[in-house]
Amino acid sequence: MSDIHIADSGMFIALGKPTNSRYQHVRAFARQNDIVFLLPERVYEEIAETTGETKRPPIKTAIEEGWAQVADPLDYTISVVSQAMDGVQRYIANADDRPADKVERADAALAALAAQLLSTGTTTHAYIYTTDIAAGEGAETVLTSHGYGDAVTFVNAFRFIENLHKLTSGSWILAHDQNYETEENVDDKSPNLAAEATNAGRPLFTVS
Repeated sequence: MSDIHIADSGMFIALGKPTNSRYQHVRAFARQNDIVFLLPERVYEEIAETTGETKRPPIKTAIEEGWAQVADPLDYTISVVSQAMDGVQRYIANADDRPADKVERADAALAALAAQLLSTGTTTHAYIYTTDIAAGEGAETVLTSHGYGDAVTFVNAFRFIENLHKLTSGSWILAHDQNYETEENVDDKSPNLAAEATNAGRPLFTVS
């Protein structure tokens, strides 16, 4: 059973157009590592609204290229899905000091999608890539409260993109076989060391 990688609108907006080097580096990373980024429906709609009707959202190109896709609709009849949605909204509201009903549901949908896929046995680990710190931390906190603490990892999408962007030449090689000193919050034997290393600011790849 493979891991899943869930991304928010902020990550794809930060990538820019397909001609942008950041977009190309993340695409190369995804292809090299057989990763398909999942977007909740609300996230996809948010990207479309941000880019407007006259512009083609880069996410459409990523979907056509095969390294991104819109996830199936959330099933709110699964209790942990609705609980994750509500819990993350409250977490973000408290973190940002604003009413929960003013929090974008797209942010909470990241955790809800992870909860759905974990609870149904579709995956054993969810990596959540978001530019919103509160949304990422909220997802980890809420899903931990439901028993999925070891099955979810928040990846700071800005840091992830910038680390890839710094490597502008050579081949993309995951650091699975590299010998790193153990750092706090990083599991050196993780099946997705890249995502964990991103959070700690460690080198993700070697360039050859």
